[in-house]
Amino acid sequence: MKIFLIPFLFILFYSCSTTKGNHPFSKKKEQIKNTYWQSDKNEEKRSFENGRYEFETKMDGESCATCIEKGTIGKMAFGDLSDGGEAVAVIYSETGGSGTFVYLNLYLERNNKMEQSGYPVFLGDRIKVKKVSIQDKKVILDLITHGKGEPLCCPTTKEVWEFKVVNGRLKKIKKQVNQR
Repeated sequence: MKIFLIPFLFILFYSCSTTKGNHPFSKKKEQIKNTYWQSDKNEEKRSFENGRYEFETKMDGESCATCIEKGTIGKMAFGDLSDGGEAVAVIYSETGGSGTFVYLNLYLERNNKMEQSGYPVFLGDRIKVKKVSIQDKKVILDLITHGKGEPLCCPTTKEVWEFKVVNGRLKKIKKQVNQR
């Protein structure tokens, strides 16, 4: 048995190591992880570095120790939403309180670079994005959200949301709540 296991492990390791960085979306993924995002609530862009950012906000023009906004890029999906070359990314933003604000951001390829298109869609506070995909020119999100009466800390309601690109922006077209 060991004789057959060693060649199998070698082939598995070699095949995994040679595909790193050669995925068709590797370059786009790296560009998104090192780009910016800006919401309709922020005047200034937040610049990502390796999928993360820290941004110092000010209170009445003054710096403050608790005014550090932090953000992270989560799940991404790549595919054809309008003319090919599009992507979406889930962005988590923490502004210093107990909330984690979750957004869905659209990126279009322009001059071989991924750039934000329109403003991100606010998905909710402390919701959980389980899966994001692009199918049939639609973005499909599998989420755990807050049901009626559920506290913000503990969402348990399974939902599926669908979005389409309309005039360079994401627009929600369908929301389905999964019954237990």
